[in-house]
Amino acid sequence: GTLDILDISSDVTFTTVGSATVGTGLTGVVVQGRYAYASDGGSNNVYVVDVSSSTNPFVISSVGIAATSSAVFVSGRYVYVSGGDNKLHVIDVQNPLSPSEVQTITIGGQPKKLFVSGRRAYIPNYTSSTLSVIDILGTEMNGLVAHSAEFGTLQALGDEQIFNNL
Repeated sequence: GTLDILDISSDVTFTTVGSATVGTGLTGVVVQGRYAYASDGGSNNVYVVDVSSSTNPFVISSVGIAATSSAVFVSGRYVYVSGGDNKLHVIDVQNPLSPSEVQTITIGGQPKKLFVSGRRAYIPNYTSSTLSVIDILGTEMNGLVAHSAEFGTLQALGDEQIFNNL
């Protein structure tokens, strides 16, 4: 498959300004910042594409998953891919040069789409006519400055500064 970048500045014609090869059966693309994440059902890979130059996008890495992908979504440091193996594949892309699959979660039959909002992933399942709602635990952040926050559990793995009445 090919990931094309189009110039849509004209309301009459679209012009391809750059492209990158991403496997043999592109099933979905999402963009966050300077990276596009492309799922490929032909090779069962998720490609990380640097799109910071619209005229010269290029694949910087990829990670294999154990199934044909049907949908892809990015949120924060994770890319979520629904697979033909009826699983949600969670890929850590904090280091885009070395993405890694960190979790798989069993979901309903033949997931076709995928949406993540906050701590939940929503996946409609074609064969079972159901909607899987998955609570995604373990969301991480590099820092937090907040007037107030409510936590079920708070764990610090490095340097921490806690003031006042905690």
